[in-house]
Amino acid sequence: MPHEEVWTAWIGALAEKTRSEIFCNPEAFACYDAQRKTGDEIHSVYDQQDFFTIYLHTSPGHMGWPKGSIFYGRDVPDPVRTAWGHHSLTVATRKAMIEALKDPLNQRFQMVCPATVPVRPPLFTYTQLLALKKSRIQDFDQEEEETWSSKAFRFSLDMLAEYPMLHKHARRHWQWVTLNREHAEIIGKDDYVIKMFDKHCFFGEEKRTLECTSDESYVGTALSYWLAERNESLAEQADGDLAMAVATQAGGFKEEEVTEETVAELRNSSPKWTINFWADHRRTKGCRAVERPQVALSSKGMLGDAASREDACQMSKDPLNPPQRMVPYEGCLYFARKFMPPVAETVKAILKDFYVI
Repeated sequence: MPHEEVWTAWIGALAEKTRSEIFCNPEAFACYDAQRKTGDEIHSVYDQQDFFTIYLHTSPGHMGWPKGSIFYGRDVPDPVRTAWGHHSLTVATRKAMIEALKDPLNQRFQMVCPATVPVRPPLFTYTQLLALKKSRIQDFDQEEEETWSSKAFRFSLDMLAEYPMLHKHARRHWQWVTLNREHAEIIGKDDYVIKMFDKHCFFGEEKRTLECTSDESYVGTALSYWLAERNESLAEQADGDLAMAVATQAGGFKEEEVTEETVAELRNSSPKWTINFWADHRRTKGCRAVERPQVALSSKGMLGDAASREDACQMSKDPLNPPQRMVPYEGCLYFARKFMPPVAETVKAILKDFYVI
């Protein structure tokens, strides 16, 4: 993992912190305190925070991570071998999502890759991902209003014959979606659309003329299908603003491209990083986020001291510290990808300068 140090610093900033709505609610805090006392052994800063959980789909035969790593014990069981543009990527995504669904406290499901780094501080990212109740799926078909004939070009005749409503449900989107729990559960339980993609939708020489890459179609198509079964619409339940920046550089960012200006553009959602090259659509509104102080109270040394907790909760009501329940900012990016191993140290230094880590 080329950015393990970045993620360790990022998630480590939340170690020994507790959300104020838990810390300052006696019943919630009693439950939290009991869980901490009976919790698993602490191996890294990851085990000292309660905001994010990590699930890694690795290659078959991966030997795991050392105990001091934030990735220790986070590998998804029974991994599959994956290939670019192949349906195996969708299988891997579902495996990670199904594993994450086992924890009832997980409410947002964000897809990232090894070349991903955060571009906003951890607590601000956490509150913003939760603030938006909808899933984040940039549905290009909705923007293009694709015709039946254009969709027919993307899928085999066999698939269209076996899945008659595909022309109404088919969606195209970046694979870096953010799902709310309801939508993640739909994907985890899906036993129909996944079979159609597994049987008909794959990328290879014999299918080169088709554009049926399931990692960029499956999630939106499956949600569209199952929501339609309930007379609901994906368009009404999904937001087009992804949390992940779209970077299309072949081979990733070059050293000379990894600059403070680039990171600033990513944080401000510059149009060049939000382009939809399928529909030639650019998001131009940008990001107007202000990273105000977020309330996360230190739990270290206060667990058995009610008076200290009361003082801390009174301090959290200071007008300079707004409540954590925020209105989501529109058009903002929280993660960026295509930062390959050769530029890891450079981007880490820049993220420090921006106080992301």
